[in-house]
Amino acid sequence: MYVLVRASVLTGVLYYALREAGSVLQVTLHLIGIDRSAQQCGLGRRCLEEFMSKVKQEARLKAVSRVEISTVVNQKNSASQALLTRFGFTHTGRVSDHPYLGTWALVGESAA
Repeated sequence: MYVLVRASVLTGVLYYALREAGSVLQVTLHLIGIDRSAQQCGLGRRCLEEFMSKVKQEARLKAVSRVEISTVVNQKNSASQALLTRFGFTHTGRVSDHPYLGTWALVGESAA
């Protein structure tokens, strides 16, 4: 989990979980949340950069051959979708029991 604090105020959070499945590191990105007053300042991008760096570090440490990152985003949240796209994620479908949630994934070979 990453927590962003600016001027002693909680500004954002990124929460994720890692799971090793054989030679695959499976990562679920549960939440990226930036306070409305701090949006459009690059904090989401910086948070995602740190997250991706941590995932790469874990992949090297665990010597896995493949990394799979998945997340769910509200299909009406174009800013989050654009951010994920810039980091190489692709839209893979939608959550079957929810009309507004879409699934996104990033799959790649480890640099290990």
